[in-house]
Amino acid sequence: MTGIVGSDVTATPQTFTGWEYDATHTGAIATGTIADDGSLILKLHYRRIPATSTQTATITGSFVRDNCENDFEGIPKILTFTGSATATGYTLTGAEAKALTLATAEAEKNRDQNGQTLINQTGKCRQIIFRASVTFTGSDTFTPQCATGRSASDITLTHRETAMNVTGSTPAEAQQNAEKLAQELVKDYLATDTRKTAGQKQADDTCTKDPVVVEPTPDPVPTPNPEPTIFTGSYTATGSQMFSSTMCQE
Repeated sequence: MTGIVGSDVTATPQTFTGWEYDATHTGAIATGTIADDGSLILKLHYRRIPATSTQTATITGSFVRDNCENDFEGIPKILTFTGSATATGYTLTGAEAKALTLATAEAEKNRDQNGQTLINQTGKCRQIIFRASVTFTGSDTFTPQCATGRSASDITLTHRETAMNVTGSTPAEAQQNAEKLAQELVKDYLATDTRKTAGQKQADDTCTKDPVVVEPTPDPVPTPNPEPTIFTGSYTATGSQMFSSTMCQE
């Protein structure tokens, strides 16, 4: 800036990237008189132009559904969450960094507040416990202990047990476990004293009196008629014969 001593001079605001002239600043001295020694102090103030940036942040989180039915468990799933924010700074780079930090915090808040609810609504479950029910029938044979004069045939009695809701890690394993348990239940029952006593009594109750064998009476032998006696010889007949007559007259 140049001028003549004693003349008034007004400073012209300059343009700077990222800055703007602040004409309202109280410390500004935009106009002055050049002193005899040629000196002059003018003051113009500038302020930074705020930079604005809007950023979106994306984060992920692993969640497992926790509202599955009994015998099921949730399958882990990666969910994505976003957040956005706008920030200002003295430089665009600063504004961007600040906005990204705020956006990330918003995404994390979204994840923490809504992640489990979202997985419970959209997640899947898988069965980890399988159940099976099997009925098994076993039998044992009892020989009646009959008193003398009574008899009966052997009887076979059956007993049935059902193993309910037996578990396994696979359907086949659950079925095998149920079959094994049902068989063991039947076997254990058949071995009890109660079963043996009741079964023997039931067998003994079938004893019946042996039938009496009656020898048949033989038919009588018929007596043959005697042969007639035949006599042989001669005989002489003697006697008289009397005759009478009646005469009729007219």
